[in-house]
Amino acid sequence: ERCHADGAQSARYRPGRDEHVLTAGRDAVVKLWDLRSLAAPLATFSGHHAAGARRRALMHPCWLDASTFAVGGEGTARLAVYDVASGRQTASLQIGSDCTALADVRASGAAAARLAVATEASGEVTLHERPDQA
Repeated sequence: ERCHADGAQSARYRPGRDEHVLTAGRDAVVKLWDLRSLAAPLATFSGHHAAGARRRALMHPCWLDASTFAVGGEGTARLAVYDVASGRQTASLQIGSDCTALADVRASGAAAARLAVATEASGEVTLHERPDQA
């Protein structure tokens, strides 16, 4: 099976599971793959974009832990958090502009983990409370 209809934009190894890779592309889905058997993805995650959205790429998923990831996409101005076990979106965060990159930030002594988000419009990096822990 082809990884993504219009090609993959990025890939991230799963924490503690080097055989698992999360990929995102221009087809509005994120896929979890087992590198030992690439015939089909282990799971496919969708629903981040509104039906009929013109721009649909999902950018750079970020693992928050071994079972949860966040992803931003074109035309959404928000981040979505997905639970791998259930396959469901569990949280969402409006960020005001399309996310082009994100990273989980765990400062020592911080009360909650944060996400560093780079946005398309400003090119700035901002810190946000993780929506799954807000």
